[in-house]
Amino acid sequence: MLEESHCSRMALQKIIDEYVDFGYLTRKAKSGYYLPSASSVGRTIELIACHDEGYLVNGLLHECMLSMINLFSVHGYSVRVTSINQQDTIDKYLEVSKRVDAAGFVLLAPHTRETISTFQWTGKPVLSLFSQGRFIDVNQLVDSSQLVATQMKHLLDQGHRRILYLREEYRQYQGLTETSRVLDYYRTMACNGIQVPEHWHTNYPCGKLNEALELAFSRDPTPTALIVGDFAVPGTYDFLRKHNLGIGKDVSVVATDGTAFLSSISPTVSTCVVNSTRVSEMAWKLLKKQFNGNKDFECREVEIEFRKGESSGKAL
Repeated sequence: MLEESHCSRMALQKIIDEYVDFGYLTRKAKSGYYLPSASSVGRTIELIACHDEGYLVNGLLHECMLSMINLFSVHGYSVRVTSINQQDTIDKYLEVSKRVDAAGFVLLAPHTRETISTFQWTGKPVLSLFSQGRFIDVNQLVDSSQLVATQMKHLLDQGHRRILYLREEYRQYQGLTETSRVLDYYRTMACNGIQVPEHWHTNYPCGKLNEALELAFSRDPTPTALIVGDFAVPGTYDFLRKHNLGIGKDVSVVATDGTAFLSSISPTVSTCVVNSTRVSEMAWKLLKKQFNGNKDFECREVEIEFRKGESSGKAL
């Protein structure tokens, strides 16, 4: 190969490595490089974590990823996970889209139409999952539009009016989803004739939960109920205990996604629950119809349910 290519060994190795990355060749230890077998081509689903800042390590997207890997394998597909961070350019997405053994692509939390189009040009099935916006002409599974309404209804039914919605500012989630949730909160408060005090801040910088709570409880009126992200629940509990406020008695706490780690927290947490198994089943249906040649686009919302725990109770 060196003689025929008229290039250096280093340059040739780089080319071979790229062919392996794209799936044109497979590498076998102590044997060499081979063309992929016919049975392996087109049986890999690419799972791409778009704008990944660590959300695949834990949380809802992590649970959905594991569930999809298990379900897709049952249907005879392997899954290759690729993390693309905020600093990577569109070239990184283009590189993944060129993998010849890819049967289809699942994009986690894409922000832009450009990202989705990069994969659609391949003609292979594409699914957008939890996109930070709703796009046309793409199959997508999006967050429930009823999440905040469900949380607020529970607390209002318990007699709460001093309800504070708190969210941590993650750079990868500054899209339509989070903006819509905040607007839903303010809309629900306004529709019920409730003003949000100026010293209540609905968003806080990453890692600054305690400061946001200190400000909200620094003067009257103080909240009697808090809506927080799942991973903010332990810190919220610690704050309330530190200030001798009973969880579910003096102050109610409601979480967002019902991720598995909440089950280890006491008192038990009231939360909306997104079932990761159900998400993977819905994702598979949207992929399968594309495998079967159905080119119609669908936008489906993730199903949620509310699970009452000890962390929320009637307003005093």
